[in-house]
Amino acid sequence: MTTTVLPNGGQWAGTHPESTALSNSLRCFGLDFSDAFLFGLGRGLNFLYWQSRKMPAPLVRGRIKPDGIVKNVTELLGARCEVIELPTLELTRSLVRRELASGYPVMIRLGFPDSSLLAGALESDYVVIVGVEHHDYVAMAQAAESEPTLVPLSSEFARWSERGVPQAVVVRLEHVPAHLAHILRASMRRHAAEILEPPVPYLGVHGIERFAQDIIRWPDRLRDVSMAASVFVQSWTHRYAGGDGYRSLYRRFLVEAFDILPCKIIEESVRTMGRAAVYWKGVVASLREVASGANGVDAFLREASRLLREAARLERGAMEAISEL
Repeated sequence: MTTTVLPNGGQWAGTHPESTALSNSLRCFGLDFSDAFLFGLGRGLNFLYWQSRKMPAPLVRGRIKPDGIVKNVTELLGARCEVIELPTLELTRSLVRRELASGYPVMIRLGFPDSSLLAGALESDYVVIVGVEHHDYVAMAQAAESEPTLVPLSSEFARWSERGVPQAVVVRLEHVPAHLAHILRASMRRHAAEILEPPVPYLGVHGIERFAQDIIRWPDRLRDVSMAASVFVQSWTHRYAGGDGYRSLYRRFLVEAFDILPCKIIEESVRTMGRAAVYWKGVVASLREVASGANGVDAFLREASRLLREAARLERGAMEAISEL
């Protein structure tokens, strides 16, 4: 039995599912990027604050839409990205064999089997197929394994389907780009513009400022303020799908970006985003008190509003500086 495994098909562990899957896929093309670097390069960081009268709690998120990072990075690298639904095993088997025969790894996007992930979270689970054996087996890049693991595709597909219809995300890269510094600078400047001047007022820095403005009105607008505060804390602090984690990833990206574009702007932006993180932790602490039912809800909400304004000010400053790269 012959087994074909793409070059560099071993798993490299990361903290963010989409960026880590993309990292492991790009290694098959000889590109060695961390999940944090790809998160930043793909303009993954953002902010969303949305509240309607019928919602029991505002929707607060800290990143762009699912698959957005993959699509942004592939565009920057001059590659092609295709997302294909896989309703049947036969279609899955055919697609995997075709793409691997052409030298392309296959990312499989799945629903998250995580009860702590709130509805509306902008995350999915991913596995990466980097090889195929001529019977019913595929080589999967597995966490903490130096070599891919050979598993039956039929049983894997049955397990994936329990979480909904799986999707294949295929990145087709023909040529490795030579001018990474140019690509990085252009992406960072574009990202700064997206954060500073979003198309709607509930995104980016404007979204943070809107959150700061609205939060002191929660007692008049929401039926259960403690529940809304609890939802924010749970979603913002989630270990891989929370806004706090996304901002930590972005700071790691800036550190790695400095190695490619060593300049004062990036160096100062790392520090600025670090100071903003302190204010975000204060926001979480204040709303955790509200969620617990502690006395003085109005005071905690006013403090959270003040801290949000400070976080917005600092993030605005960092992005204004990056826009001048």
